[in-house]
Amino acid sequence: MHRTSAPSAPLASPDYYERLSRLQHGLRDSEKKRLDLEKKLYEYNQSDTCRVKLKYVKLKRYLKEICESEKKAHIRNQEYLKQFECVQTHVGHFTTNTEKLQELKIEYETQIKKMQLLSKDSRGIKHEQKDEDREKVKK
Repeated sequence: MHRTSAPSAPLASPDYYERLSRLQHGLRDSEKKRLDLEKKLYEYNQSDTCRVKLKYVKLKRYLKEICESEKKAHIRNQEYLKQFECVQTHVGHFTTNTEKLQELKIEYETQIKKMQLLSKDSRGIKHEQKDEDREKVKK
């Protein structure tokens, strides 16, 4: 039997195979570039995702630190309020005691003045009696 080529098949020429080879080589290069670009895009997306995750973790840790600091500050402020209330109570007692002491001071000063006046009066009376006694003795 004789082999004949199909009438629809192009004639095999060296230009055809050379062109086919160039096209296939170009297709391989394009596919290789596409795969490289796809890989770079994936890596970029991964790194971006990774950066976002790292930023999220960092912000979450920072928020936790702030919350802890706020709790400590709140507790410290509550302690300060308790101490202030104790001081305020003591000041109230001191004020009350000071008022009472002022009243006692005024009362004691008044009594001392009265006693001094009585003492002066009694000395004056004693001096008069002594003078009278002296006069009696002279007579």
